Amino acid sequence: HWKVPGLADLRGLGLSSVRPSADCDYGYEEMLQLDYLAIFKSIDQRFPQRKKFVLGHSLGGQLAALFLSRHDFGIQGLILMAACSVHPSGWTGWQYWRLRLVIPSFAAISKILGYFPGDKIGFGGKAARQHLLEWCGQGRSGRYEPAGTDFNYEAALAQLRLPTLAISIQDDHLATPLAMKNLYGKFHPSAP
Repeated sequence: HWKVPGLADLRGLGLSSVRPSADCDYGYEEMLQLDYLAIFKSIDQRFPQRKKFVLGHSLGGQLAALFLSRHDFGIQGLILMAACSVHPSGWTGWQYWRLRLVIPSFAAISKILGYFPGDKIGFGGKAARQHLLEWCGQGRSGRYEPAGTDFNYEAALAQLRLPTLAISIQDDHLATPLAMKNLYGKFHPSAP
């Protein structure tokens, strides 16, 4: 559901009609192949002759990069706003160790409850179990390997040559410049 043409909330957030719960589970692949695909098709139909740029914040930027590594909609460029790989190698000191503890803790909470109560914990919003397990999986391995697909997103990201602007936010401990580089560093070396 869109209130402003060209803007869309991630599944489970904002104005999205889908609400994660123990009975409503989904992961990255559903968001990419159902939601993102529908959004991009709609924008392509509404604005067929316009130049198009994609702006994604945090997980939205990660998913946008994954989507654009698989689908070509004639996008002119990608803007990543505080979007990063969540592998602990993007942090130093106590933040590194905190993330090393948070990842298995968040996975355990998601498995036990059947969803992730981020709204109550103070991290992100309420999220689906599979979504958080895939976020944690990327944090453990550094690789994007969504469940339910045999598509190799890591290989596709390595071929992504889309011009990219990565914007960090000063003193943002959730998306450090190094962690952001760990995401866009997955793109083809010649990507501007």
